[in-house]
Amino acid sequence: FCDIESQNTNYLRGKPRGIIPKEIKLFSKGASFLLQVILIVAAVLIFAWFDPFDFLSPNKTTLKNTPIQLESIKEIGKLISAEYYDEVIASLDEVIEKELTTVTINFKDTIDYIHDHFEDAIQNLQKVDKFDKKQKPYQYFYANYGHLVKTELFELYLKYVYDELSTVNSFVFSDFNEVLTNNQKEKLFRKLYQNNNWKAKYNSLSLNKLNNLFNKDETKKSYKEYKKSKLVLVGRGWIKAGFNFEKFSQRNFKYNNDNNKIYFIGLQPEILSKTINPWFIPEEEVEGFEFIIAEKGGLHNPEYTYKVKKRCLEKLEAQAMSKQILKQAKTNAERNLKAFF
Repeated sequence: FCDIESQNTNYLRGKPRGIIPKEIKLFSKGASFLLQVILIVAAVLIFAWFDPFDFLSPNKTTLKNTPIQLESIKEIGKLISAEYYDEVIASLDEVIEKELTTVTINFKDTIDYIHDHFEDAIQNLQKVDKFDKKQKPYQYFYANYGHLVKTELFELYLKYVYDELSTVNSFVFSDFNEVLTNNQKEKLFRKLYQNNNWKAKYNSLSLNKLNNLFNKDETKKSYKEYKKSKLVLVGRGWIKAGFNFEKFSQRNFKYNNDNNKIYFIGLQPEILSKTINPWFIPEEEVEGFEFIIAEKGGLHNPEYTYKVKKRCLEKLEAQAMSKQILKQAKTNAERNLKAFF
Protein backbone atom coordinates (compact mmCIF):
# COMPACT_ATOMS: atom_id res chain seq x y z
CA PHE A 1 0.00 0.00 0.00
CA CYS A 2 2.84 2.31 0.90
CA ASP A 3 4.55 1.60 -2.36
CA ILE A 4 1.42 2.31 -4.25
CA GLU A 5 0.86 5.53 -2.36
CA SER A 6 4.47 6.59 -2.95
CA GLN A 7 4.13 5.97 -6.65
CA ASN A 8 0.92 7.92 -6.83
CA THR A 9 2.53 10.83 -4.97
CA ASN A 10 5.45 10.92 -7.38
CA TYR A 11 3.04 10.88 -10.30
CA LEU A 12 1.06 13.76 -8.92
CA ARG A 13 4.11 15.89 -7.97
CA GLY A 14 6.24 15.28 -11.01
CA LYS A 15 5.74 14.45 -14.67
CA PRO A 16 6.08 11.03 -16.18
CA ARG A 17 9.22 10.57 -18.26
CA GLY A 18 8.71 10.88 -22.09
CA ILE A 19 5.70 13.27 -22.00
CA ILE A 20 6.25 16.87 -23.61
CA PRO A 21 4.96 19.77 -21.54
CA LYS A 22 1.87 21.57 -22.88
CA GLU A 23 3.61 24.98 -23.14
CA ILE A 24 6.41 23.57 -25.26
CA LYS A 25 3.91 21.84 -27.53
CA LEU A 26 2.02 25.13 -28.14
CA PHE A 27 5.26 26.99 -28.86
CA SER A 28 6.31 24.32 -31.34
CA LYS A 29 3.01 24.57 -33.21
CA GLY A 30 3.25 28.38 -33.35
CA ALA A 31 6.78 28.32 -34.68
CA SER A 32 5.81 25.79 -37.36
CA PHE A 33 2.84 27.93 -38.50
CA LEU A 34 4.98 31.07 -38.57
CA LEU A 35 7.61 29.28 -40.67
CA GLN A 36 4.94 28.13 -43.15
CA VAL A 37 3.61 31.70 -43.43
CA ILE A 38 7.12 33.01 -44.07
CA LEU A 39 7.72 30.37 -46.77
CA ILE A 40 4.39 31.13 -48.49
CA VAL A 41 4.98 34.89 -48.46
CA ALA A 42 8.51 34.39 -49.80
CA ALA A 43 7.21 32.11 -52.56
CA VAL A 44 4.55 34.68 -53.56
CA LEU A 45 7.11 37.49 -53.66
CA ILE A 46 9.53 35.44 -55.76
CA PHE A 47 6.74 34.38 -58.16
CA ALA A 48 5.51 37.97 -58.43
CA TRP A 49 9.03 39.20 -59.15
CA PHE A 50 9.78 36.73 -61.94
CA ASP A 51 6.13 36.06 -63.05
CA PRO A 52 7.07 33.28 -65.52
CA PHE A 53 3.49 32.90 -66.82
CA ASP A 54 2.61 36.62 -67.00
CA PHE A 55 -0.26 36.08 -64.56
CA LEU A 56 0.43 39.32 -62.78
CA SER A 57 0.99 41.47 -65.87
CA PRO A 58 -1.19 44.60 -66.21
CA ASN A 59 -4.20 44.38 -68.49
CA LYS A 60 -2.95 47.24 -70.71
CA THR A 61 -0.80 45.96 -73.56
CA THR A 62 2.85 46.92 -73.13
CA LEU A 63 5.78 46.73 -75.49
CA LYS A 64 8.09 43.82 -74.94
CA ASN A 65 11.54 44.56 -73.45
CA THR A 66 10.66 48.20 -72.77
CA PRO A 67 8.52 50.06 -70.22
CA ILE A 68 7.02 52.29 -72.93
CA GLN A 69 3.35 51.48 -73.44
CA LEU A 70 1.55 51.25 -76.75
CA GLU A 71 -0.99 53.80 -75.64
CA SER A 72 1.67 56.40 -74.93
CA ILE A 73 2.96 56.05 -78.51
CA LYS A 74 -0.52 56.18 -80.01
CA GLU A 75 -1.16 59.38 -78.07
CA ILE A 76 1.39 61.07 -80.34
CA GLY A 77 -1.37 60.97 -82.96
CA LYS A 78 -0.17 62.60 -86.15
CA LEU A 79 3.46 63.67 -86.00
CA ILE A 80 4.00 66.58 -88.40
CA SER A 81 7.70 66.66 -89.23
CA ALA A 82 7.85 68.70 -92.46
CA GLU A 83 5.91 71.65 -93.86
CA TYR A 84 5.89 73.27 -97.29
CA TYR A 85 4.60 76.80 -97.99
CA ASP A 86 4.19 78.30 -101.45
CA GLU A 87 1.81 79.88 -103.95
CA VAL A 88 0.53 78.47 -107.22
CA ILE A 89 -1.50 79.67 -110.20
CA ALA A 90 -4.31 77.62 -111.75
CA SER A 91 -6.86 78.34 -114.46
CA LEU A 92 -10.18 77.00 -115.65
CA ASP A 93 -8.48 75.93 -118.91
CA GLU A 94 -6.23 73.61 -116.88
CA VAL A 95 -9.28 72.13 -115.18
CA ILE A 96 -10.98 71.50 -118.53
CA GLU A 97 -7.87 69.87 -119.96
CA LYS A 98 -7.40 67.68 -116.89
CA GLU A 99 -11.04 66.59 -116.92
CA LEU A 100 -10.83 65.70 -120.61
CA THR A 101 -7.64 63.72 -120.08
CA THR A 102 -9.13 61.79 -117.17
CA VAL A 103 -12.38 60.98 -118.97
CA THR A 104 -10.56 59.95 -122.17
CA ILE A 105 -8.14 57.67 -120.32
CA ASN A 106 -10.96 56.01 -118.38
CA PHE A 107 -12.92 55.46 -121.60
CA LYS A 108 -9.93 53.94 -123.39
CA ASP A 109 -9.09 51.65 -120.46
CA THR A 110 -12.66 50.37 -120.25
CA ILE A 111 -12.94 49.75 -124.01
CA ASP A 112 -9.57 47.96 -124.05
CA TYR A 113 -10.72 45.75 -121.16
CA ILE A 114 -13.96 44.85 -122.98
CA HIS A 115 -12.15 44.19 -126.26
CA ASP A 116 -9.60 41.83 -124.70
CA HIS A 117 -12.21 39.80 -122.82
CA PHE A 118 -14.71 39.82 -125.69
CA GLU A 119 -12.02 38.45 -128.01
CA ASP A 120 -11.37 35.54 -125.64
CA ALA A 121 -15.09 34.94 -125.21
CA ILE A 122 -15.68 34.77 -128.98
CA GLN A 123 -12.87 32.22 -129.33
CA ASN A 124 -14.61 30.08 -126.69
CA LEU A 125 -17.92 30.60 -128.46
CA GLN A 126 -16.45 29.31 -131.71
CA LYS A 127 -15.52 26.07 -129.94
CA VAL A 128 -19.15 25.26 -129.13
CA ASP A 129 -20.20 22.42 -131.46
CA LYS A 130 -23.93 22.99 -131.45
CA PHE A 131 -26.41 25.32 -129.80
CA ASP A 132 -29.76 24.32 -128.43
CA LYS A 133 -32.56 24.80 -130.93
CA LYS A 134 -34.27 27.36 -128.74
CA GLN A 135 -31.02 29.18 -127.89
CA LYS A 136 -29.31 31.64 -130.18
CA PRO A 137 -25.55 32.44 -130.06
CA TYR A 138 -26.02 35.90 -128.57
CA GLN A 139 -28.38 34.48 -125.92
CA TYR A 140 -25.75 31.89 -125.04
CA PHE A 141 -23.15 34.64 -124.74
CA TYR A 142 -25.32 36.86 -122.51
CA ALA A 143 -26.13 33.89 -120.28
CA ASN A 144 -22.50 32.78 -119.83
CA TYR A 145 -20.60 36.07 -119.77
CA GLY A 146 -22.69 38.19 -117.44
CA HIS A 147 -19.67 39.93 -115.89
CA LEU A 148 -18.66 41.26 -119.30
CA VAL A 149 -22.19 42.12 -120.41
CA LYS A 150 -22.69 44.24 -117.26
CA THR A 151 -19.52 46.22 -117.88
CA GLU A 152 -20.12 49.89 -118.64
CA LEU A 153 -19.79 50.70 -122.37
CA PHE A 154 -20.32 47.06 -123.42
CA GLU A 155 -23.40 47.90 -125.51
CA LEU A 156 -21.52 50.79 -127.13
CA TYR A 157 -18.67 48.41 -127.95
CA LEU A 158 -21.08 45.96 -129.62
CA LYS A 159 -22.56 48.80 -131.68
CA TYR A 160 -19.08 49.84 -132.83
CA VAL A 161 -18.07 46.26 -133.75
CA TYR A 162 -21.30 45.66 -135.64
CA ASP A 163 -21.07 48.88 -137.65
CA GLU A 164 -17.39 48.45 -138.47
CA LEU A 165 -17.71 44.81 -139.55
CA SER A 166 -20.85 45.39 -141.56
CA THR A 167 -20.55 46.72 -145.11
CA VAL A 168 -23.78 48.68 -144.71
CA ASN A 169 -23.03 50.94 -141.74
CA SER A 170 -20.11 52.88 -140.37
CA PHE A 171 -19.89 54.07 -136.77
CA VAL A 172 -20.49 57.83 -136.33
CA PHE A 173 -20.97 60.40 -133.54
CA SER A 174 -24.69 59.83 -133.21
CA ASP A 175 -24.17 56.14 -132.52
CA PHE A 176 -22.86 56.85 -128.99
CA ASN A 177 -26.42 56.89 -127.70
CA GLU A 178 -27.67 53.88 -129.65
CA VAL A 179 -27.64 50.12 -128.96
CA LEU A 180 -28.13 47.07 -131.15
CA THR A 181 -31.51 45.45 -131.52
CA ASN A 182 -31.87 41.75 -130.70
CA ASN A 183 -31.89 40.92 -134.41
CA GLN A 184 -28.64 42.84 -134.92
CA LYS A 185 -27.06 41.07 -131.93
CA GLU A 186 -28.14 37.74 -133.34
CA LYS A 187 -26.56 38.60 -136.71
CA LEU A 188 -23.31 39.81 -135.10
CA PHE A 189 -22.77 36.74 -132.93
CA ARG A 190 -23.89 34.34 -135.66
CA LYS A 191 -21.40 35.88 -138.11
CA LEU A 192 -18.57 35.85 -135.55
CA TYR A 193 -19.44 32.23 -134.80
CA GLN A 194 -19.41 30.83 -138.33
CA ASN A 195 -18.47 33.49 -140.93
CA ASN A 196 -14.73 33.45 -141.71
CA ASN A 197 -14.86 36.87 -143.37
CA TRP A 198 -16.33 38.51 -140.26
CA LYS A 199 -13.87 36.60 -138.06
CA ALA A 200 -10.91 37.96 -140.04
CA LYS A 201 -12.25 41.51 -140.01
CA TYR A 202 -12.83 41.35 -136.26
CA ASN A 203 -9.31 40.06 -135.61
CA SER A 204 -7.89 43.12 -137.38
CA LEU A 205 -10.36 45.59 -135.84
CA SER A 206 -8.79 48.80 -134.51
CA LEU A 207 -10.24 50.81 -131.62
CA ASN A 208 -8.52 54.06 -132.59
CA LYS A 209 -11.55 55.36 -134.45
CA LEU A 210 -13.82 54.82 -131.45
CA ASN A 211 -11.37 56.49 -129.03
CA ASN A 212 -10.83 59.47 -131.34
CA LEU A 213 -14.55 59.99 -131.85
CA PHE A 214 -15.12 59.89 -128.11
CA ASN A 215 -12.35 62.43 -127.50
CA LYS A 216 -13.79 64.80 -130.10
CA ASP A 217 -17.27 64.38 -128.67
CA GLU A 218 -16.13 65.16 -125.11
CA THR A 219 -14.10 68.14 -126.29
CA LYS A 220 -17.16 69.49 -128.05
CA LYS A 221 -19.25 69.09 -124.88
CA SER A 222 -16.60 70.80 -122.75
CA TYR A 223 -16.31 73.73 -125.13
CA LYS A 224 -20.06 74.15 -125.05
CA GLU A 225 -20.18 74.03 -121.24
CA TYR A 226 -17.22 76.33 -120.53
CA LYS A 227 -17.69 78.62 -123.52
CA LYS A 228 -16.47 82.18 -122.87
CA SER A 229 -15.60 81.37 -119.23
CA LYS A 230 -12.23 82.67 -118.09
CA LEU A 231 -10.95 82.17 -114.57
CA VAL A 232 -7.40 82.32 -113.15
CA LEU A 233 -6.56 82.14 -109.43
CA VAL A 234 -3.49 82.42 -107.23
CA GLY A 235 -3.55 80.04 -104.29
CA ARG A 236 -1.31 80.40 -101.23
CA GLY A 237 -1.15 77.62 -98.65
CA TRP A 238 0.81 74.82 -97.06
CA ILE A 239 1.34 71.07 -97.17
CA LYS A 240 2.17 69.18 -93.96
CA ALA A 241 3.74 65.72 -93.90
CA GLY A 242 4.80 63.24 -91.26
CA PHE A 243 3.70 59.99 -89.60
CA ASN A 244 0.31 58.80 -88.38
CA PHE A 245 0.52 56.86 -85.09
CA GLU A 246 -3.24 56.59 -84.52
CA LYS A 247 -3.32 52.94 -85.69
CA PHE A 248 0.05 52.06 -84.18
CA SER A 249 0.28 48.47 -82.85
CA GLN A 250 2.79 45.96 -81.52
CA ARG A 251 3.53 44.85 -85.11
CA ASN A 252 4.93 48.29 -85.90
CA PHE A 253 7.50 48.29 -83.12
CA LYS A 254 10.68 46.46 -82.22
CA TYR A 255 13.11 47.35 -79.43
CA ASN A 256 16.64 45.91 -79.28
CA ASN A 257 17.68 45.85 -75.64
CA ASP A 258 21.31 45.07 -76.49
CA ASN A 259 22.03 48.27 -78.40
CA ASN A 260 19.08 50.40 -77.17
CA LYS A 261 17.70 50.87 -80.67
CA ILE A 262 14.05 51.31 -81.59
CA TYR A 263 12.77 50.11 -84.97
CA PHE A 264 9.49 51.28 -86.48
CA ILE A 265 8.13 48.75 -88.96
CA GLY A 266 5.59 49.37 -91.73
CA LEU A 267 5.33 53.11 -91.11
CA GLN A 268 5.83 55.45 -94.04
CA PRO A 269 5.73 59.27 -94.19
CA GLU A 270 2.56 60.65 -95.72
CA ILE A 271 0.76 63.91 -96.43
CA LEU A 272 -1.18 64.67 -93.24
CA SER A 273 -2.88 67.89 -94.30
CA LYS A 274 -3.08 70.32 -97.21
CA THR A 275 -4.77 73.66 -96.89
CA ILE A 276 -5.30 76.93 -98.68
CA ASN A 277 -7.19 79.10 -96.19
CA PRO A 278 -9.17 82.20 -97.17
CA TRP A 279 -6.45 84.22 -95.40
CA PHE A 280 -2.88 83.01 -95.75
CA ILE A 281 -1.41 85.73 -93.47
CA PRO A 282 -4.38 87.49 -91.81
CA GLU A 283 -2.31 90.11 -89.93
CA GLU A 284 -0.82 91.32 -93.24
CA GLU A 285 -4.08 90.81 -95.19
CA VAL A 286 -2.49 88.29 -97.54
CA GLU A 287 -5.30 86.26 -99.07
CA GLY A 288 -5.19 82.51 -99.51
CA PHE A 289 -6.94 82.82 -102.89
CA GLU A 290 -6.70 85.81 -105.18
CA PHE A 291 -8.53 86.30 -108.49
CA ILE A 292 -6.24 87.23 -111.38
CA ILE A 293 -8.78 86.83 -114.20
CA ALA A 294 -12.53 86.37 -113.78
CA GLU A 295 -14.64 87.00 -116.85
CA LYS A 296 -18.24 86.29 -117.78
CA GLY A 297 -19.28 82.77 -116.76
CA GLY A 298 -16.15 82.23 -114.69
CA LEU A 299 -16.99 85.15 -112.44
CA HIS A 300 -20.52 84.11 -111.49
CA ASN A 301 -20.26 80.32 -111.34
CA PRO A 302 -19.27 78.98 -107.86
CA GLU A 303 -18.69 75.50 -109.31
CA TYR A 304 -15.97 76.81 -111.62
CA THR A 305 -14.32 78.66 -108.75
CA TYR A 306 -14.38 75.51 -106.64
CA LYS A 307 -12.76 73.46 -109.42
CA VAL A 308 -9.96 76.00 -109.91
CA LYS A 309 -9.33 76.21 -106.16
CA LYS A 310 -9.13 72.42 -106.03
CA ARG A 311 -6.67 72.51 -108.91
CA CYS A 312 -4.55 75.03 -106.95
CA LEU A 313 -4.38 72.62 -104.02
CA GLU A 314 -3.41 69.73 -106.32
CA LYS A 315 -0.59 71.78 -107.84
CA LEU A 316 0.60 72.88 -104.40
CA GLU A 317 0.83 69.24 -103.30
CA ALA A 318 2.63 68.31 -106.52
CA GLN A 319 5.20 71.04 -105.88
CA ALA A 320 5.71 69.83 -102.31
CA MET A 321 6.29 66.29 -103.56
CA SER A 322 8.80 67.54 -106.15
CA LYS A 323 10.67 69.23 -103.28
CA GLN A 324 11.01 65.84 -101.51
CA ILE A 325 8.73 66.72 -98.62
CA LEU A 326 8.24 63.07 -97.65
CA LYS A 327 11.97 62.44 -97.56
CA GLN A 328 12.46 65.49 -95.36
CA ALA A 329 9.57 64.38 -93.14
CA LYS A 330 11.28 61.02 -92.59
CA THR A 331 14.62 62.63 -91.70
CA ASN A 332 13.05 65.09 -89.27
CA ALA A 333 10.82 62.43 -87.69
CA GLU A 334 13.81 60.17 -86.95
CA ARG A 335 15.47 63.02 -85.08
CA ASN A 336 12.29 64.00 -83.23
CA LEU A 337 11.43 60.44 -82.22
CA LYS A 338 14.96 59.79 -81.02
CA ALA A 339 14.73 62.81 -78.72
CA PHE A 340 11.24 61.76 -77.57
CA PHE A 341 12.25 58.23 -76.58
